[in-house]
Amino acid sequence: MAEKSIEEKVKDIIVEQLGVNPEQVTPQA
Repeated sequence: MAEKSIEEKVKDIIVEQLGVNPEQVTPQA
């Protein structure tokens, strides 16, 4: 659960920084 929440936070940051869609953001990116 903790890993998923952290992953979601990182995704949100990436989306805000790059301005990309969450669907385009992958754990590998």
